[in-house]
Amino acid sequence: GNMVIPALYDNVGSFSCGAARVMMGEDILFINKQGVRQTTPSYDGASTFYYNYSVVELGDKEGLMNNKFEMAIQPYFYSLSAMGDNGLCAARREGDSKVEYVNAKGDTKIPAMYDYADDFLGGVAVITMNNKQGAINKSGELVIQPTYEYGLLNLGKGLLGYMDKNGKTGILDKKGNIVVSPIYENNYTILNDGLMYVKSKDKWGYINTKGEMVIPQIYCEVRA
Repeated sequence: GNMVIPALYDNVGSFSCGAARVMMGEDILFINKQGVRQTTPSYDGASTFYYNYSVVELGDKEGLMNNKFEMAIQPYFYSLSAMGDNGLCAARREGDSKVEYVNAKGDTKIPAMYDYADDFLGGVAVITMNNKQGAINKSGELVIQPTYEYGLLNLGKGLLGYMDKNGKTGILDKKGNIVVSPIYENNYTILNDGLMYVKSKDKWGYINTKGEMVIPQIYCEVRA
């Protein structure tokens, strides 16, 4: 219960990768766990750190800052996703309708060809092409062809939630094989301690990564 960092801030966020976002008036800054503030100027927006990087916004451009508070990519891109677990961010350049993947230096690693692209988790990323969703690996190879009309959700651990035309949800592996048939009524959440909560017939329970019911569906409501 000892005060480690004095109560100086108008708003604070949680720590991630050794840093936390704080606000002093209108200024958005970062501090480390010793309370030392970044010495660079404040930003118009900043994300939580993922894999040691935060997406920062200055004006209408976005860049990337590492957890030593050094700018890895100056605010240049029209949009950037969070850093993925393979060291790549989905990026869109101003005036370009397609999304590419860049590394922490801003170098293109997967060319701009997607209408939408999510960050990498568990070695795969969900992408959209011609209004259909699929998934790619870290080399940019399609591991799940873009044939899904309904939302794919990257759950981590190489698993993806999907929805069929009847609104029921199931789980695919990262090769597109069905792990859990679409029998549940809720959209999946990212894996937490290897379990996901699921709903059918108005009751909630928890399944594991094999689709096995670990905690029976006896609850009226659950939370992460």
